[in-house]
Amino acid sequence: MRVGVLTEPPRTGSLESAPDIPEFRPRRRAAPLGTKTGRRPRLPSSARNPMTGRNRGEVPSQVKGHQPLGNNYRVLRPDPAGTIESLAALGYSPEAAIADLLDNSIAAAAKNIHITCHWAGSRDSWVAVCDDGNGMSEPDLLRGLTVGGRGADARADSDLGRFGMGLKTASFSQARILVVASRPDRGAWNIGTWDTEHVKAVSDWELLNGAPPEATDIIGRLQDEHDAAGTIVLWLGLRHLAPAGADPSDEFAQREFYAGVNRVQEHLGMVFHRYLSGRGRISITLNGGPVPGWDPFLTRRRFVEELPPDPSPSGLAVQGFVLPHRVRLTDEEYLAAGGPRGWLEQQGFYVYRKDRLIVAGDWLLPEFRKDERHVLARIAVELPAEHDLAWSLDVKKSSAVPPASAVRQLRRVGKATRTRAGSVMNHRGKVVRDRQTVSEDFTWQAVRQFGRTRFVVNRQHPLIRHLADAHPQIRRDLGAIFSMIESALPVGLIRTTADTGDQSAADPEGAVPDDVIDLARRMLEVLLNRGETASVALARVTRMPPFDEHPGLAELLSGSTDPRTDGDDS
Repeated sequence: MRVGVLTEPPRTGSLESAPDIPEFRPRRRAAPLGTKTGRRPRLPSSARNPMTGRNRGEVPSQVKGHQPLGNNYRVLRPDPAGTIESLAALGYSPEAAIADLLDNSIAAAAKNIHITCHWAGSRDSWVAVCDDGNGMSEPDLLRGLTVGGRGADARADSDLGRFGMGLKTASFSQARILVVASRPDRGAWNIGTWDTEHVKAVSDWELLNGAPPEATDIIGRLQDEHDAAGTIVLWLGLRHLAPAGADPSDEFAQREFYAGVNRVQEHLGMVFHRYLSGRGRISITLNGGPVPGWDPFLTRRRFVEELPPDPSPSGLAVQGFVLPHRVRLTDEEYLAAGGPRGWLEQQGFYVYRKDRLIVAGDWLLPEFRKDERHVLARIAVELPAEHDLAWSLDVKKSSAVPPASAVRQLRRVGKATRTRAGSVMNHRGKVVRDRQTVSEDFTWQAVRQFGRTRFVVNRQHPLIRHLADAHPQIRRDLGAIFSMIESALPVGLIRTTADTGDQSAADPEGAVPDDVIDLARRMLEVLLNRGETASVALARVTRMPPFDEHPGLAELLSGSTDPRTDGDDS
């Protein structure tokens, strides 16, 4: 076990310490702080704050680099207890808070990040994030644990953070105790602990050197598994992930805990999917298993339509994607493509900042609404880091508001993508309807009558005409059968089940079912018997629904030794 502690804290006024804040003095003539008349007695070392070297509750004499206060100013120090409660109430979910911790790991050039969510009842459950990134020296750790220790202007280009608040705000929102252990090499570990209950009790920002007794064994085990440089973040006293008042044997509470862990996995796979694939990818594991990335644009899938990119001089880049219709996907692909929140909620804009997903499926503009017609529309927005302020990114990095300068570009790409997505939905996966397909080749026709639209079987379809001409005696019965089918057609049911997998889908590998091949050969034979040439008949069949959904069919039909055969030798 290698639990380390911070060495003796630096003296007040050194670079490593938090900046001094001047003491409030009433509006009266008085000797400035720092003189004999204004100096407080120095208490024994046991009564002094170990992090600042000052007396407990003592207000520092002056702001570093500034003169003592005059009579025109007063200093109002924030109450630690109130500050912690305010930070804890920012609205972090467990998954968003853990994502904030991973931002720090990625900014530290980590290649492997291991997350552990351990169930042991409400009181003893814990969460740990361990990485192999560039660890922190003692001064860096103190800065990292200082609330607001680094502002927005002090961020490095590779930093995914925004305000220098993520580690503290995310942790305070989810846990009562935050332990951070880090080392920049294989040397000693630097460890500091925020115990929020202790901070409230003493009403001061007192950071514990080392790990508290309840975390010593956990930190020791994690250190033993981590023999290189890196950082360990440990949460104890979970506020939300572990149900309150549950003991370790409570199976219902345990299921609820791991359901939350599953949401964490889905969220991380979505937010960091660009980091989980491609060159320079990182590895993220959760409770020993890999976190799979979720690509909202299905960029490696066939039948995805990419609209042209729409860059702007400001650096903002927007590109629309139209996903395949349900009939183009297998049941497994369709379920996966729906994402953590489902198809309806995942449509819209996806805002990225340095490849980190900030907004996942939001139309951003009030004129766009989420509806079934546009579920296939998803749009990537690449946001330069210098646009953070203009887009009003929040501390949680989970919401953004586009500035007026970006509205026209977003509206232009949004309208184009929604139009294409609606067209695909209307035509069952056809991105563009072939203009050479003749009207008699469609199986169904829409007929407008008495203000209503109904669907009827196309009596001029080549197969139907061939059957009626070959057997005139069944024409009347054939018409009656079609009328019965048309009158009983469950249009409402078809609309409600169109996106639930109750349709046959083309094989993603290009294999054509035997029954489709047989039907296509029969159709080809009918057209040849009507006097059409082989090339014209073949082109017509491959453009005819439902054969147009099988790209490999043309090669199978043209490869036959005799296109007039019934396909038994295929």
